[in-house]
Amino acid sequence: MNFSLKWRAIILTSLVMVGLASTLTIVSYRNLSEQFKTSQEASYRSRIEDINMSLERSFDGLRQVAGIVASSNSLGEALENNNYSFIDQMLRSQWPTLQIEVGIESLSILNMDGRIVSTLGTPQSNIPKNLMSAWEQNVILDEMPAKTLICTNVCRQYVAVPVLADGESVGVVVITSSLSNVILYTNKSSGGDVALLIQGEVSASHTHYLPSWQASIIALTNEKEELPVIREIARSNLLTSITQQSVRLKHGDSHYEVFAMPLENFQGSGDISHLLLMSDITAQVNGIVENTRNTFIIAVLGWLVAEIFLFMILWKPMARLRHLSSVLPSLAHGGFDRVRRRTQIKSKKWRDEIDVLDRAAFDLADQLERLENKVSMRDLELSARLKELAKERDFIGGLLDNAHVLILTHDKEGNITLINRHAQETMGHDQSLIGRSFEAIFNLDMHLAIQLSENTRQQESTVKKVDGEDIIVTWVHAPLDPVSKGEDYISVGLDITARKQAEKRLAWLANRDPLTELYNRRFFEHKLKDVMHDHNNRGAVLYLDLDQFKNVNELGGHHSGDQLLKLVAQALIEELGENAIVARQGGDEFSILLESATANDARHMASRISRKLEDIVFCENGRRHRAMASIGIALYPDHGVDHIKLMANADFAMYKAKDLNSNKWYLIPDEYDTSHELQERVYWMDEIRRALSERRFELAVQPIACVEYGTIQHYEVLLRMRDENGNLAMPGLFIPAAERSGLIVEVDRWVLCESLDILSRLRKRPITLAVNISGTTLQDEGFRGFVEQALKVRGLDPARLILEVTETAAVTDFSKANNLLKGVQALGCKIALDDFGVGFSSFHYLGQMPSDYIKIDGSFVSEMLKSYENRLVVKAIADVAKGFGKKVIAEFVSDAQILEALKGLNVDYAQGYYVGFPIRPEEAFNFSSDGKK
Repeated sequence: MNFSLKWRAIILTSLVMVGLASTLTIVSYRNLSEQFKTSQEASYRSRIEDINMSLERSFDGLRQVAGIVASSNSLGEALENNNYSFIDQMLRSQWPTLQIEVGIESLSILNMDGRIVSTLGTPQSNIPKNLMSAWEQNVILDEMPAKTLICTNVCRQYVAVPVLADGESVGVVVITSSLSNVILYTNKSSGGDVALLIQGEVSASHTHYLPSWQASIIALTNEKEELPVIREIARSNLLTSITQQSVRLKHGDSHYEVFAMPLENFQGSGDISHLLLMSDITAQVNGIVENTRNTFIIAVLGWLVAEIFLFMILWKPMARLRHLSSVLPSLAHGGFDRVRRRTQIKSKKWRDEIDVLDRAAFDLADQLERLENKVSMRDLELSARLKELAKERDFIGGLLDNAHVLILTHDKEGNITLINRHAQETMGHDQSLIGRSFEAIFNLDMHLAIQLSENTRQQESTVKKVDGEDIIVTWVHAPLDPVSKGEDYISVGLDITARKQAEKRLAWLANRDPLTELYNRRFFEHKLKDVMHDHNNRGAVLYLDLDQFKNVNELGGHHSGDQLLKLVAQALIEELGENAIVARQGGDEFSILLESATANDARHMASRISRKLEDIVFCENGRRHRAMASIGIALYPDHGVDHIKLMANADFAMYKAKDLNSNKWYLIPDEYDTSHELQERVYWMDEIRRALSERRFELAVQPIACVEYGTIQHYEVLLRMRDENGNLAMPGLFIPAAERSGLIVEVDRWVLCESLDILSRLRKRPITLAVNISGTTLQDEGFRGFVEQALKVRGLDPARLILEVTETAAVTDFSKANNLLKGVQALGCKIALDDFGVGFSSFHYLGQMPSDYIKIDGSFVSEMLKSYENRLVVKAIADVAKGFGKKVIAEFVSDAQILEALKGLNVDYAQGYYVGFPIRPEEAFNFSSDGKK
């Protein structure tokens, strides 16, 4: 069957137009679908960010509430004193407010042992107790707040804050809150529904249990409509798949999209929780379908109209039009060069519409290309500007809401027009302050404030909050329009109440001792220097030292020692009043300045103070403690024309009083010359410094033998010093001076380094060295790091080094010594407790102090064959030490009978002249002083 050219042209044109309409429809549908998918992905990212921010805000709010509860002084004192009934009463009075206004589910107070001493609300069930206890214990140990999310049959936020008393942790506050606020916030902010899903140990009998996911829905914002949708999605999708990308579902006549957001839970809680974010996208899907249908209808109508007009008017130029129609779609895809190449521009005297279209297509390609380039550039500029504006908006919004300063704007009438959240919360008003008088609320004179601001000065004001508390705020004011300097101002205020209080406290502490509230050493020396500046002034200085103060610390602990120091300070103030300057020099030493006092006045005052201190008796933990003191008296200008020499003589007199008899005073006689004894002290201090620099210290080693086998692999390092004439000086001559001057720390470090050098030479021999450490070094916070570095440089096994400390030195400041010894022991070094048995509380500290060896004091060992009591003491110490898993060393083993007797008393090692005399390391280990074997 033949077709005419007309019908061929019509059919061909129709097919082209139908194809074009279909293509436009498909492209339109795909573009709309892709745009909607991109929009949904951005929406989910935004919702996830909002949820995370909401969780953080909720955690921050709980942390603030927990911090307020934990910072209560009464709570810390009650925990420290085990006054749990008071804690429970206090919390119950605050519980309604916390539960209703803050939304707290439960509140618990734990002591240092991790035991709950008080709890309110409904605790969460099915939580692993051991993991929860470990988490709470970490908060106590780290003294840092912690947060977590725990989901079992419900999901709750947990915040734990340590309770501090006197700077030390005494317990922890644990507060929980439901996720309901976060879920509601997410529902309101996004407009989509939210479901809380828990996998794990939730019962399968739960009302909304999903078998395919082995999970239960415990919260859902629109249960009636969304629950069937979730069940249908659970039957056809894995839970893990919708946590990676959203899935769509048609349920009835509606379309839904669901995305699962995992929540970070408490490790080991046994449950895994997700937030299901659901969106009803029916309107969007219908809109895309409707838009696509309209696009297709419009395309078909255009095709029909074009066909009619082409058939009626442009029949002949159909071929040209078809050619042009095949070229024009390239413009939609940026094919401008292709349009220019394929458009035929001919010069004719008479031009028809097709010619015009050809020219228009050619020109349109040029214009569209230029326009596209211009639009692309403008689009890039606009995108960059939008990003900058978004950053500025977010910055300003975040600054206003999160900056811990008071930010307000007020108009020319002085009424507040804007206030940030921190200012609203600081003032504690339930209702907004906008519209109220800025000057009345913040106690400011704006006329004066503007003048101060123009001079770049700050202004302070005292502001009374609603609860009656006064705070001090420093303000800076500036006009909102700095160019025109209008009457609208922005005021920025900073709460400096704590800083002001700290400044007052620091000003007081500059001249005071914080424990006793007496004057401190710095103030006393400054005052004494001023008084002695006028040589016509006469007076006296009393230097007081408490006797047997270390025993008070040993028997009753440092709390008892502090209590005694406070009682002594109170007694001195009561006795002297305003007639003298009383100061605490440090430790258990006090000084008293008596201006215009004679020798008789000073002696009389010393006697009064002595009698006053005799009356101080207090009980602590069933023990009675008394204050006994030795008082040294020095007169000025008789015993010193400057404050340094006068204080040195007063200190000398105090030691004289201590040597003569406890609880007495001593006044330096007029004819007595103290210079010799003082020079003796200075001499040894100078000798020690020179010996360190000139390497005149020497080491000796004394063997320690195994009692059972008689083998020797263990030596104690002993210190000797040669004077400038080459004579050997024993430690008893220079060690006391080194301890008084503080040089003992440097000496201890020298001995340690030399001992480690010896071990380096004995690297292939199983030798262990014990180095004695003084009580002063035990207070040196940098000693642990020094030991660690010395071992690391030499590459030695820390187990070959034993640090020996005396029991008395270790318990003088038990807390510091205990921490240092634990730190050194953690490096791998061993600890030996020397002279054990002479202290009053040896067995008490044996289980608390880190030690690997116990050295029984030689006074018991040397007399054990003659004294049955001493033998019992040795056996008791050895048995108790063995019970604590420690090795026992007996000192002063002078003969074979003592060594034999030790074998049946649980003693591991023996040391003494019978085992071996102290000798030079070169002789003991058979190597020369230059290190060669």
